[in-house]
Amino acid sequence: MRLTSLALLLPFTLLLPACNGGGGETGTTDPGTTGTPGTGSTTAPTTGASTTTGDPTTTEVSVTATGSSSTTGEPDTTTSGTTGPATTTSGSTGPVDSSTGDPDTTTTDASSSGETGISPQGGCVTDKDCALHNDCCDCFGEAADDPGAICKKGCDTLTCDLLGIDTAVCRFGVCVTEKIDCDASEVLCDALPPDCPKGQVAGVSNGCWSGHCVPALSCDVVPECAACPAGTMCVDKQAQLPARPTCEPIPAECAGEIDCECAGQLVCVDAFN
Repeated sequence: MRLTSLALLLPFTLLLPACNGGGGETGTTDPGTTGTPGTGSTTAPTTGASTTTGDPTTTEVSVTATGSSSTTGEPDTTTSGTTGPATTTSGSTGPVDSSTGDPDTTTTDASSSGETGISPQGGCVTDKDCALHNDCCDCFGEAADDPGAICKKGCDTLTCDLLGIDTAVCRFGVCVTEKIDCDASEVLCDALPPDCPKGQVAGVSNGCWSGHCVPALSCDVVPECAACPAGTMCVDKQAQLPARPTCEPIPAECAGEIDCECAGQLVCVDAFN
């Protein structure tokens, strides 16, 4: 597998040795425009209602970090203490309705202005430690004992209900939602996808676009690692074609770092095939 990591505000690239658990090679690449060193890793689901790791895997991993530049030369980190998803734009971060919305192993830690994607919320050990935050603005997984504030916006249908997300799960020690279909390769209808903001991906339903924009962390696949929001990894399975990246939370035990010594051990678990 190839992992690409998105560190919040700084693009960086680093070639890593093989993950101990996978039996293959690991390396890092940066799909962005810079070539500064970064850290890399891979991820695989621990517990969760749904997962995208049933496909053939490989221990070849690339980790990518992209984001805005910094004068310190060090990757930015997200701040703790927030109880809701971080966004840098005004207005709702919920799904976008429209009548009209693509994957190897990579990890990315995204950070940029204008992003409306949902970042992981709350630590956990099992799915029971997580709850679904569902209001008129957002849909994300959060710690059951530390719920975030409900937004005051009014709506006819709550965000999770609109997207078809039913449960929160614990993945790599972090609360997230179950994953739903965002695979553009399954679209057979003659229609255009919705125009989704950064951090969200067009949903797919019954062979056509669902008409909603789904937080990238809640998608089974994303078109590219750049779609993954801050504080997440983009896992890219290289053993399967076409490549199908997916956004995953950075394992809680890795302290925000993505490399083969930590996150890679959770993802590089299958031999190359």
